[in-house]
Amino acid sequence: MGELAWSAEIEVDAPPDAVWDAITNPELTRRYVFGCDIEGEWRPGAPWRYQAGGRAVIVGTVLEADPPRLLRLTASNLWDPAAREDPPYRITWQVAPARGGRTRVRLTHDGFVDENASYRDSADLEPVLGGLRNLVDPEAAAAVRRLDAIGRAEVLPLTSERLNDFLDLFDNRAFADNPSWAWCYCYNFRFAGGEAEGIGRTAADNRRDMGDAIVRGRAHGLLAYVDGRAVGWCSACPKSEMPGLVGRDWMPPEADRVGIIGCLVVAPQYRRHGIARLLVEAAGEYLAGLGCRVAEAYPLRELDADAHGHYGPLAAYRDLGYETYRELPQRLILRKPLAAGDQ
Repeated sequence: MGELAWSAEIEVDAPPDAVWDAITNPELTRRYVFGCDIEGEWRPGAPWRYQAGGRAVIVGTVLEADPPRLLRLTASNLWDPAAREDPPYRITWQVAPARGGRTRVRLTHDGFVDENASYRDSADLEPVLGGLRNLVDPEAAAAVRRLDAIGRAEVLPLTSERLNDFLDLFDNRAFADNPSWAWCYCYNFRFAGGEAEGIGRTAADNRRDMGDAIVRGRAHGLLAYVDGRAVGWCSACPKSEMPGLVGRDWMPPEADRVGIIGCLVVAPQYRRHGIARLLVEAAGEYLAGLGCRVAEAYPLRELDADAHGHYGPLAAYRDLGYETYRELPQRLILRKPLAAGDQ
């Protein structure tokens, strides 16, 4: 059996120094590495870590550092309970000049002792590199830049007939500027299994199971369309539909006739054109029609990038009458009473 390793490579239209900055600057890593800041001194023997919300997610030691060409690290995954006892593995960033002023970037995870949880956690590196490309490559950044003007937006309920529209949105646009989140297909919190099993799920698993849930009428929400194409999604559903979210320690336990806006995503080119507000507004009537009498939402207090606003914009909820039910360090829990036929 050969060495266990995962590797991915891209070329970007940017100099090596810009790539190195994207790899080692916490202001940038939080925009493409699952919202994580990187911390460390880039010299052999120094500790380093990815952290999110003040909590260490991956920790390790610097093995080699040769800016802007090479960064090799040991790593241990703290975010996955199943991986915490695994021996450390290695993360290697290789940055090399390419023709035409471009730069080749290779990311490798190796050094695994067997096909353990750490190995499985590293299976999909391409989204991380795709997010890095969006930051440093002008052409990639332009492809996801906000449009100056858009056509009229229309909001429609999710149905089995609109399955392909939903999948097209998530496959191609929903997380185009933040691809590390694209694996969820809004099934992450709908998954009813245990934490360890949930962590091990792939994008293909979530895509398949969300598609099946939509066909069977077990997944509810709203799609926003512009020019006949789905550009926004609001997961508006009874609380019971989201067992993975209900299990969070910050989640209010009340569930009877409570509907939640668990996720709200707008394709980057269509943001700040009022689509999120239209989705939140439509969600009230939609949830009331599902028998809910309270709508609950969980927006972050502050956003450092629009791509991280997938719980919906706080201002839109405020404008539509949502009030604070509970305050948390990073987010607010908002509620709004609903009545039959709520507009």
